[in-house]
Amino acid sequence: HPWVKALIDYDRCNFCQRCYVACRDVAFGAIEIEDSRVLVKQELCEGCGLCRVVCKKDAIRYVSR
Repeated sequence: HPWVKALIDYDRCNFCQRCYVACRDVAFGAIEIEDSRVLVKQELCEGCGLCRVVCKKDAIRYVSR
């Protein structure tokens, strides 16, 4: 959905990297790993929802662009 972008809730994230792998392999490559954290590159995020689907900790939410 082009009107939203993903944000990581670091209080819930357990750094499993499922979102990173899914986004890198199947979606837009908008998630990267830096300093033992997953980060969303906002300029690349298309709000497709894949990262949220694979997140088992419900640590990803979407906000309006």
